[in-house]
Amino acid sequence: MKKNLLTLAISFLAITGIVSTSFAQLPNGSIAPNWTLKDINGTNYTLYDYLNQGKKVIIDFSAVWCGPCWSYHTSGALEGVYNSYGPTGTVNQTMMVFFIEGDEGTLAQLNGGSGSQGNWVTGTPYPIIATCAAPDGNGSTGLATVSAYNIQYFPTVYTVCPDRTIYESGQLTTSQHYSFANSHCAALTTNVNDVKAFSSTSPAGTYCVGNVSPNLTIQNYGTANLTSCTILVKLDGTTMQTINWTGNLAMYEVANISINPLTNIPDGNHTLSFELLDPNGQTDENLSNNTINNPFIVNSNGAVVHFDLYTDVYPSETSWNLKVQGTSTIIAEGGNYTSGHHHYTEDWCLNPGTCYTFTILDSYGDGMNNNSSSTSDDGNVTITYGGQTLATIAGATIGSSKSVNFCVPSVGVDPNSLNGRLMVYPNPATTEINIANVQNATIQLIDMLGNVLYTKTAASDNEIVSTSQLVNGTYFVKVTTSNESVSRKVIITK
Repeated sequence: MKKNLLTLAISFLAITGIVSTSFAQLPNGSIAPNWTLKDINGTNYTLYDYLNQGKKVIIDFSAVWCGPCWSYHTSGALEGVYNSYGPTGTVNQTMMVFFIEGDEGTLAQLNGGSGSQGNWVTGTPYPIIATCAAPDGNGSTGLATVSAYNIQYFPTVYTVCPDRTIYESGQLTTSQHYSFANSHCAALTTNVNDVKAFSSTSPAGTYCVGNVSPNLTIQNYGTANLTSCTILVKLDGTTMQTINWTGNLAMYEVANISINPLTNIPDGNHTLSFELLDPNGQTDENLSNNTINNPFIVNSNGAVVHFDLYTDVYPSETSWNLKVQGTSTIIAEGGNYTSGHHHYTEDWCLNPGTCYTFTILDSYGDGMNNNSSSTSDDGNVTITYGGQTLATIAGATIGSSKSVNFCVPSVGVDPNSLNGRLMVYPNPATTEINIANVQNATIQLIDMLGNVLYTKTAASDNEIVSTSQLVNGTYFVKVTTSNESVSRKVIITK
């Protein structure tokens, strides 16, 4: 782990009072990996043993050198959870707490030795688990747990529900932790036969071709092992596939289902539904969790834009999102990458003649930067259409986040022509108009009466025109080169 950078990141969070869950931790609602680890007293604990008892489990991943971790540890919040709601709790016994030192801190440091913020052991009633080498710690097994939980910063505080789902609850007070667990976690199931449609990430978004590759994860939400169920795959209410699944899932275990691709879907708005029936050949005892509906769009007139993300050596730090320029709705996003120095690619189906904002984020705040004199292994982003590069981002320039705007040329327009390259955004505009890819051109801003309000000759590649002297209304940006002239309508709304 990049200890110095991590220290800066968590110190910033502590100073500013920001509690952030946007970094690349385990996704909320995903399945928490099981683990069996020994505490510093030599007692073994298994996470799922407590979940099987119906307990909600809080796990505090911290480091002995971490100031904010120490502040939270000494606040007594988790001690209060354990004493009030732990195995011998004075209020009830519905919860459990674990402290995992996630950066190989030694037993001596846990007891307040050099390099530590203080004595983490004295006064802590719940188990403390070390990841240092044996015999004091769990060594590689402990570090594997830290990796499996995708820890990006300290402290990271998770709440794990009896059904194995995990949520980053953060640095809450005792009462807030209790409320958080009760609002996010369902009670231990008592149904015998209950299959749950757990998750599906495809289809989603917009497709330029009417072919989709659905995916589905199911979960056994019954006490009896799930050995069979029926899965109906429906497109706009019509059954397209019937899958007679067989397997063997213990309570709360999950399975990924193989589903055949669907092809030749016509243009328009669609919904692909997954409906689960007949667990173990019996009537499902809970019909409320049997269905997932995935809305998506097929637009054969869309433009296929290619996205290429090259990760640095810390891929899990990276995430991104895409929005229509000037809006707040995310239309595509990615993260939780696992392979360093790897090209992750995908195609987006975007609207021709529309501008977009791409934002990349780095959870450590150092960008996709390998912190060496050479930039050859730094990460980067490239967005292309029809052989034309629409946007690039160098990894070392990202910091915590960086956004770039790009526009998709209209269909049938040569992407290398002025008409294909020209970007005018945002539209509508409020404070300024950005005019991009206009190196050495002449720019004019013209009102509806034909009056030229602004002229710039020998323009730079990217020009910005202030709207401070303009009234609300419709205008035209005219860009002229030695052999082309292109006009774009822009609306001013202040």
